[in-house]
Amino acid sequence: MSELVKTICPRCKGNGFIRIQDLLGEDIDQMDCPQCDSMGELFLPIELTFINEEGGRESVINKENNNE
Repeated sequence: MSELVKTICPRCKGNGFIRIQDLLGEDIDQMDCPQCDSMGELFLPIELTFINEEGGRESVINKENNNE
């Protein structure tokens, strides 16, 4: 079993909430992040994370999305 490490939530990016958008992409509401239960962090396997430039851990999904 792989080691779990505390990681910035990839869905809300650490804010604890997500924005709901309409079909045109405009923000219409916000809600608590269901992935991290509004905590901003969650535990992921160490293989799925990297250390960012500020020294925190982020999901590799965020790294892939930032490179596009």
